[in-house]
Amino acid sequence: MLREGKLGLYRISRNPQMAGMFVPIIGASLAIGSWIALGVVLVWAVFLHSRGLAEEKTCLAKYGELYRQFMGRIPRYLIV
Repeated sequence: MLREGKLGLYRISRNPQMAGMFVPIIGASLAIGSWIALGVVLVWAVFLHSRGLAEEKTCLAKYGELYRQFMGRIPRYLIV
């Protein structure tokens, strides 16, 4: 059961691990000025997003309305 007080990072993002991986890697790509690295990161982000959508579908099937309410309160990443 999902309880509000025990969610940790999941109180601010439904996918904190993806946001946590993406932010420093895109920052490093920009810092080194590599368009190739930036392109790879963007392709990787699309893959991670599709994986996140699949995980949400699984959670909806398992937890139903409780997870739907969670989705309504918490953004998928940090701001979206």
